[in-house]
Amino acid sequence: FRKKFKEAYGEEPPMYSDTAYDATMMAILAIAKAGEYDGTKIREALIDISQTFMGATGYKLFDENGDQLYQVYEIWDVVEEDGKYKFVGTGYWP
Repeated sequence: FRKKFKEAYGEEPPMYSDTAYDATMMAILAIAKAGEYDGTKIREALIDISQTFMGATGYKLFDENGDQLYQVYEIWDVVEEDGKYKFVGTGYWP
């Protein structure tokens, strides 16, 4: 995702754009699979397509409640360095 974005736009992608891309693609696929704008059908389709969806941020598998399985979250700290702020990874959960 990052490489293709940089090639297309000549700059680094904004923070969380890969996550937004994945969410949008999954929503589009779920609506197409549901075949109509019915929330229950879209939800069922979303859980179904999550079984094989590999997005820019990785594999996206949802359980029957719609919660994402096997997700690792990186915890960041905001650090000031030479008058500029940057994110520094401080850990992971779980």
